Amino acid sequence: MESSYHLIFIDESGMDKTVGLRRKGWAPKGITPRQTATFQREERYQVLSAYTQRGIKLSRVYRDSTDTETFVDFIKQLLRHCNRWPEPGSVLVMDNATIHCSKEIEEMCERAGVKQVFTAPYTPITNLIEEHFAELKAYAKVRWDKHIDLFHRDFGAYIKSCVAAGGRQDSSGGHFRNAGLTVKHPPSSGYADNDDQLS
Repeated sequence: MESSYHLIFIDESGMDKTVGLRRKGWAPKGITPRQTATFQREERYQVLSAYTQRGIKLSRVYRDSTDTETFVDFIKQLLRHCNRWPEPGSVLVMDNATIHCSKEIEEMCERAGVKQVFTAPYTPITNLIEEHFAELKAYAKVRWDKHIDLFHRDFGAYIKSCVAAGGRQDSSGGHFRNAGLTVKHPPSSGYADNDDQLS
């Protein structure tokens, strides 16, 4: 049976500049407030992360969408910092998206001694990294006007700074508990602590 310290949740989420749009505004009584914005498709970024009870273990921010090649490369990098089952950090939990289910990833995990667990179809709530992504997007929304120059000059760097600030351990324990998991710490058995943050 897996304990919380075994689990590494993996998924990707998209963000674009609409994260900075205000959802509420002020206007004189009887007049609807309006906001004009230009939609720029090229400014969409993906955040691909591995999330543990100690926060973000590994994260990438990049333009466009996540393809199989990008995901396989991410898993290769992550597996170098995973332990063999049943040591801490030895279970990868992800949804059953096509890019997550490749034979190559299955073989890499098998060679590394890492278990792969897939969540049930159409149940994003069972992958608790979704709570992290919701918190990350809320953080980016609140913070954007304080960093407006970076937001407009280099949106990718802005997202990376939000990931770095939002991947803290203090939230992750709460996300695990909200998902019904008891946060346990590994027995002091001499296992290598490969749960350092690698972002």
